[in-house]
Amino acid sequence: MPNWKDATRFTEAANKALLNELSWDDTQDFEFASRGFIASLNEPVDLSRLVVA
Repeated sequence: MPNWKDATRFTEAANKALLNELSWDDTQDFEFASRGFIASLNEPVDLSRLVVA
């Protein structure tokens, strides 16, 4: 059984502030994540130099 500590007041306040900043109406990221999508790449990836052993 892990020995977890309660969050400090600072951590609780930071989490609450972030909770209020996020848009919970937009669930698209949750839908993408549930299908395994992580992120888009800004630049194409060159796989021609990939070495598979």
